Amino acid sequence: MDEQNSERLRRVIAQAVAATIEDMAFSIVEPVEDAVPTGGDVISTSLRLIEPRSAELWLLLPRDTGRALARSLYSIEDAAITDALLRDVAGELLNTIAGNVMRAVLPPDTRFELGLPEAGPGAFSADDCRRCTCSFTIDGMSMTVVADRRIAGP
Repeated sequence: MDEQNSERLRRVIAQAVAATIEDMAFSIVEPVEDAVPTGGDVISTSLRLIEPRSAELWLLLPRDTGRALARSLYSIEDAAITDALLRDVAGELLNTIAGNVMRAVLPPDTRFELGLPEAGPGAFSADDCRRCTCSFTIDGMSMTVVADRRIAGP
């Protein structure tokens, strides 16, 4: 994928993340040039694009960001936020982001099929040239989306 298409995919992802977070959690999203979060305090969720092409997206959601989003989405206290709920929040966010990305990169009325979000370690490298990594702050907290460049087309 050339640099122009890569930059277009970054813009599409940024718009999809902003629309998703601002609509669902009423929070401000800003793109940043930070490192990809890693470690035990990060929920890694993946989602496969099945049709019209095979590709994958990942959401790297630090637990503190996930807790803040869960409080906003569900109006609950920290004591009620479990790991299962954080995985559900990450999966729902990634599913919505993926749908927004696909509607932006495909021609109007094109059908697409997404798999189910799966929590677990991500099989990717931020340095992999086939990946598009986009980091954000949400009300000052971090989140990263990693997209397989095939999402934008062959």
